[in-house]
Amino acid sequence: MLEQVSQVQRPSHDAIFADLSRDEFDTVRRVLPRLVESSAHSIRLVDLLTSQ
Repeated sequence: MLEQVSQVQRPSHDAIFADLSRDEFDTVRRVLPRLVESSAHSIRLVDLLTSQ
């Protein structure tokens, strides 16, 4: 199963990041976890605001 996933995942990731330089990829790698956390906070805020 894992082998099947990697056969799709690797080319997909290669395509997503193909146009990034190494420096740009490193920047994305550093920033992305903060964006994920901010998005989670934003979703909770939207839930709170729409439940009132």
